Amino acid sequence: MNILMVCTGNTCRSCMAEAIAKEVVEHHEACNTLKEEEFNISSAGVSTMDGYDMSEEAQRVLLEIGIDGSCHKTRQLTAEMIDEADLILTMQGKHKELIERFFNVEDKIFTLNEYAGTSGEIKDPYGFDLDIYREIRDEIKYQVERVFEKL
Repeated sequence: MNILMVCTGNTCRSCMAEAIAKEVVEHHEACNTLKEEEFNISSAGVSTMDGYDMSEEAQRVLLEIGIDGSCHKTRQLTAEMIDEADLILTMQGKHKELIERFFNVEDKIFTLNEYAGTSGEIKDPYGFDLDIYREIRDEIKYQVERVFEKL
């Protein structure tokens, strides 16, 4: 299953969601509840350029929970990524609406919270302090765990 996480710039939310999802799958594999090879998890942004690093704040708050995000490089969302994805999880409704407007993907696109069965959106921490990044990281982790319970 190809899972694509999407936000605006692919420097904070979607890349944290990608890294956390990979960690969740690895944990579940250790518990024999999921197989890592069954999932290809990636992320992209609707308004970015390829090759930027994950924000320092996002890297720092991920390291606090034992996840290294230092190798991440931003990717601009493409039609090919959308076609290859089995499931697209956006951080906010505006990302979902934008993708739906330009691509025919209604059957495989949801906000992260929507697919996890909760309300609300993953707010953008860009420009805020580490405490906000921690809150967003924890919210993403909670929602991602719910997604994999569902899968």
